[in-house]
Amino acid sequence: AMSARRNHEKRLGSAAAVAVAAGFAALLHGCTPTPTGPPTVPPSATGQIRVATVGDSITYGTCAEDRDVGSWPARMQALLGTNFSVGNFGKIGTTMLKTGMCNANGGDCSYWACDQFTYALNSAPDIVTIMLGTNDAAPYNWEGQQAKGDSYEADYNEMIKTFRDLPTKPDIIVMVPPPLHKPPSQFPFSRKVINDIYPVLVHKIAKQNDAIVIDTHSSLDGLDHEDVFCDGAHPSDAGYYHIARVAAQVVKRLALARSKGAAGSKLRWSTSHAIHNFTVPETTTPPPPAKKKQASGHPLEAAA
Repeated sequence: AMSARRNHEKRLGSAAAVAVAAGFAALLHGCTPTPTGPPTVPPSATGQIRVATVGDSITYGTCAEDRDVGSWPARMQALLGTNFSVGNFGKIGTTMLKTGMCNANGGDCSYWACDQFTYALNSAPDIVTIMLGTNDAAPYNWEGQQAKGDSYEADYNEMIKTFRDLPTKPDIIVMVPPPLHKPPSQFPFSRKVINDIYPVLVHKIAKQNDAIVIDTHSSLDGLDHEDVFCDGAHPSDAGYYHIARVAAQVVKRLALARSKGAAGSKLRWSTSHAIHNFTVPETTTPPPPAKKKQASGHPLEAAA
């Protein structure tokens, strides 16, 4: 068992090093335009449900061995199948705060200023997931710009409204950021903000906006953090797989209700109390990416 753990830590060590380097690059450059253009989004076919995943490095897939298949949005795409088109609009180092800084010396690291935000808005989403906050928990953003998270809450409310005002009228899923475990020195995030404030505040934001909440924090906090995190802040492949499992269940339920014209609020508040208590997979070890299969019958009944 000890040998297996050492091998696990060795394997994740290189991923953590890549994560740190990527994080520092983001802190230096902020929300500069993406050189390669818009993120790759699976082509949408008629009748597909389009899902836009908005977030920071945790959505982008930092620490995944191969983010194209190992990030939680990519794994969710594999779990959902061909009736869905999932776009990963994560941007490393970004904040929910419109005035979010990259470090104590400044820099614009607000997600609002990033090209990914524009790409997400232009993706014609039916469902939007939002998970931002880890970088907001840095002292120069949290204590330095607001009192008790009031600016974070106000900007979060406005982002939800901005997506809801799109012609597609997407349903919104807000996600509590994962817990922070003994962060290394290169991550100046407040454990109090991430572990104590967000689990309450993000639920409050969801309720006042009639949105679904996925409590990623509670879901991952009940697992062995050495198995599901690579550096104390970013999930490992196993952690991303777990997030994808939970998120896919919620997206399927919401998409099915949407296809039947069910009232979103009825779905949200009849099930929201259980969303973060979905059954934990028997193992958090991620399987190989699943081969996509075309469902038969009603497209969303089959997917659910």
